[in-house]
Amino acid sequence: MPAATTQSKSTTEIANAGFSHIQSSKGSAVRTSPDFLVVVLDINPLAWTRRSEALGKGKAKEVASDVALHDALSAIMILLNAHMAMQHENGLAIYAAGGTGAAQLLYSTAPFSSKAPDTGPRSSAASTSIHKPDANTYQPFKLVDDNLEQGIRNTCASMFDRARLAQEAAQASADNDGAKHAALARSVNVGIVSALSQALCHLNRLGLSDATDAANAGNGIAATAQTRAGGGNAASGTGGGGGGNIGSFKSRILILSVTPDASTQYIPMMNCIFAAQKKGITIDVCKLFGSDTVFLQQASYLTSGTYFRLADDQDERGSKSNGATDMRSSLVQTLMTTYLPSRSMRGVMNLPTLEEIDFRAACFCHRRIVDIGYICSVCLSLFCQPRPFCLTCRSKFPKETLTRYEKELQFTAGAGETDSS
Repeated sequence: MPAATTQSKSTTEIANAGFSHIQSSKGSAVRTSPDFLVVVLDINPLAWTRRSEALGKGKAKEVASDVALHDALSAIMILLNAHMAMQHENGLAIYAAGGTGAAQLLYSTAPFSSKAPDTGPRSSAASTSIHKPDANTYQPFKLVDDNLEQGIRNTCASMFDRARLAQEAAQASADNDGAKHAALARSVNVGIVSALSQALCHLNRLGLSDATDAANAGNGIAATAQTRAGGGNAASGTGGGGGGNIGSFKSRILILSVTPDASTQYIPMMNCIFAAQKKGITIDVCKLFGSDTVFLQQASYLTSGTYFRLADDQDERGSKSNGATDMRSSLVQTLMTTYLPSRSMRGVMNLPTLEEIDFRAACFCHRRIVDIGYICSVCLSLFCQPRPFCLTCRSKFPKETLTRYEKELQFTAGAGETDSS
């Protein structure tokens, strides 16, 4: 027996010899703070349907309207699973920005959210009744994938129901085609701003919960980052010395956009940008297809985020046979290399940057994007032309100033006509 003990001890020492540098620095190791990623997915049915029609043009067989969205979801699932696998304490929230101007929370690991996975004794029964367990799949990955897929289906079904009801109401109330199109246009709106607002509120509540947990930990109540992320109970992970106490989350938002800008959303979008700046939240934007969005460019730039637009192979190469495959492969590569690294790693990475940023704004009177505008000196409201008073704060402007502005506009218009001739 003594010989066996000696042999076992020597074998253990040999096995741990290659990790001596880790064991020596175990007491002084500093762990990075976990990341909480909020993904905002734009599922505007009009944009995705046009994308699918563009992919199916020129083909022998008809392409379903959900082919492009299905390919994008498979790539997004890879990103979400990789984010959860990067660090056990990482948190995640998924929002779907619908085409009816509303946003829906599909999944969240925050303990205060109704979409958070149960961590009590009923978790196994709940997961069995809602999501069938799979022994060959890591359970957190399956929860994320199932909630994302089922949430997208439910959100799309509700959007189509609302659009159908709006179409029936428009046909019943309006006789001319113009009124029908106007009613349908009002019923189909972009929910990016709504999803972004809810995401900021979600992260703000997460910060308050994190501060409460830190105060409770100082009073002797066990609270770990895993509990704050909704991944375990308070009794787990209480030991481990000073290196195991992880700080608050480093929050960031990733917007996957497919819809062009809406000038009516300029004011709420800027309010979201200022709120993100104050809270130190990074807003990343990945433009899947379509033209660049001015407001999202400003959001990523002002919050020190990353804006990247996927190259449209159909427009550049003229090839329409492998559009869906190219989109999925390029999207996976972009998400994994550009948006997967945490904020603490971005300082040592060469991420894509915007060479030219469009800082144009939308006027408050007509909601048009203007190059040159007139700003109220009291409330900073922007207008496309001189006005005798502000439409927001009702402040009256001096007549001499209005006269000077009108003369400048006439001079500018005359100079433009002379140059064109």
